[in-house]
Amino acid sequence: AGAAMAGVSTGPESQAKLQPQTPPARPRMLRVEVNGLLHDWFDIDEMGQFVRSPTFSTTLRENIARYFGVPVKHQAIYDEDGLLTTSADFSRALQRFSPKLYIYDAHEMGDHLRERTSEQLALIDAEVEQSRKNFHMNSASKSRSATPRQRRGSRSEKRDGGQADGPHEGGAPEVTPVKAAQPEPLGQSRLVDPSTQPTVAMLTGSASSVETMNIGPAPVPGAEATLVKAPVDVPVEAARPP
Repeated sequence: AGAAMAGVSTGPESQAKLQPQTPPARPRMLRVEVNGLLHDWFDIDEMGQFVRSPTFSTTLRENIARYFGVPVKHQAIYDEDGLLTTSADFSRALQRFSPKLYIYDAHEMGDHLRERTSEQLALIDAEVEQSRKNFHMNSASKSRSATPRQRRGSRSEKRDGGQADGPHEGGAPEVTPVKAAQPEPLGQSRLVDPSTQPTVAMLTGSASSVETMNIGPAPVPGAEATLVKAPVDVPVEAARPP
């Protein structure tokens, strides 16, 4: 009663005003490092469930080729754990709290990184082969799982009257070239066309923001972008491969 007489309101609205305001969550930006330059590209959460779809990795690769000039057939993309090859790899990489991708041209990367990539591809091949055995698929799909080089070798041996080479000693699988890890194009990119963006500079941190068809229209020049944020260059202290 005394508080009411003093004119002090104790209703829910007053209590809400006294509570500290929770700061808005920071966007979970995807960072990409290309040619030693680090870029903030797009807010992953704005993509929604699209980042988990089987077509997202293909769309991402197409836009990497468009904005950063690395052809799809030459791309070697890594995160902190190593090479990304499947759609599931990309989906898991983007679920990190601070996702970051390292993008290389497979025809221009150094010998050390190329050797490490070949070793990782050999391990991936071994794991796939073990999965085939677990599902009793090895004998039924042996001819389909053979690499083109193995099939060519088998045909040449048969023409010469000899026997085709068997598996490598110790069961180690054949190392697949890095450029074979990219997916086949699945159709038109769902991300925004750079021609719809104002003053897009290729191969720099001003590469266009990513936008899916269900996010909203492209930002208007001179207006603050609320749905799509333009990427920003950030300094790289020490460019290190994954």
